[in-house]
Amino acid sequence: MIRITGHTLSHLHAGRGSPHRKQDRSTILLWDRSRTRYVPGIHFPNREESNVKRRKAALAATTLAIAATVALTGIGTASAAPTPPGDSWDHVWTAKDGTAKLYVEEHGDLISICDTKANGDSAHVHVYVGVNGPLRYTARATGGKGNCSVHSASQGGKYNLPETNQKIYLWFGGDNSSGDTMASFFNDH
Repeated sequence: MIRITGHTLSHLHAGRGSPHRKQDRSTILLWDRSRTRYVPGIHFPNREESNVKRRKAALAATTLAIAATVALTGIGTASAAPTPPGDSWDHVWTAKDGTAKLYVEEHGDLISICDTKANGDSAHVHVYVGVNGPLRYTARATGGKGNCSVHSASQGGKYNLPETNQKIYLWFGGDNSSGDTMASFFNDH
């Protein structure tokens, strides 16, 4: 005998052929002697419900595993390079310590710096006009590995570099402790 909330329940019907079970065979009915009737007891999901739940759980686990793999391997940011203008970049340089990559398109003064190493420092480029010229501007690729910063003449002011066959000097890198790499080019040459 089972006593639940003041009622005495004697036997339970759980057999396959029990006329006292619901059609879906998902709830065990218990006999309540004090009320002389069957009352719902324990609910068990039927096979279809269980299969659907298992499939949903398997799909969720698979999706989570794929997302984790993509995040850990960096597949989502496989192309850290910005889209090249026209056919390709005029110049592409990699920092001597491998922490940054610099892209230059002379026409339009397009300069892009990209962070290529997860080291806690932002990739940066310092742009100078002429060998002894003042600093024109500094660009930083914030946000970590795979992020880039792009500036061009269309932004005007300090980003519009002179086109009078002057040499542009670029000091760039992505690790503040290892020093920068120097590159240069003649603008619109």
